[in-house]
Amino acid sequence: MDSMNKINKPDLQRVSRRETVAKRMRERRLDLGLSQAQVGKKLNGGQSRIGNWEQNITAVSLDSVDTIAKALQCSPEYLLGFTDSPLGVVEQTPIFEGSAIFMREQDLKQRGIRSVDLKEVTVPDDLMQPELAKGSIAVVDTSKGVIDKDGIYAYRDAKQRISFRYFTLNVLGDGVLVRTLSTDDKQELKGEQFSELQKKIVGLYIGGWRWAEEN
Repeated sequence: MDSMNKINKPDLQRVSRRETVAKRMRERRLDLGLSQAQVGKKLNGGQSRIGNWEQNITAVSLDSVDTIAKALQCSPEYLLGFTDSPLGVVEQTPIFEGSAIFMREQDLKQRGIRSVDLKEVTVPDDLMQPELAKGSIAVVDTSKGVIDKDGIYAYRDAKQRISFRYFTLNVLGDGVLVRTLSTDDKQELKGEQFSELQKKIVGLYIGGWRWAEEN
């Protein structure tokens, strides 16, 4: 009996590892907002192949793990279950390739934010000081494309620039009070004006970044 257990244990580990890879492939793909077809295209394969891997119908070969990890923007160690951090030992990552802003993916996930929905916008004016300074970079969650709660939103102004204002919904939810932070300027929009504004919303402001002041 002991000898049988010693023989079967590696097989059980292989099965467990295979299930882990399948489960984490699916979770990671959904976190990135990708379809099976999109991942298949990245891997020069078909949707059915990705589906078979995710459903644990066929096993992912160890030779393929690195390639899959790159397509899913995570570490091979994460797919194999050696770490719970998608990026391995690195806890922060640019919000997208080439970005100067790094965020912990875990923090984004806890707030229900997907990195694929984030957009960087250069602030065009100082009207939202001290929160946003002209020339600073603001991060916007584009999945919040309508004003459904109070907050700072990015919107396309009359010059088609992406600008920022603080919007406060009225009690009925059929209008907003629009204001800046650096002045006392306020404007109430209701009815058709409010409807037109909603069409111009780019997303909800979630944070910002700027260079430190030079001495």
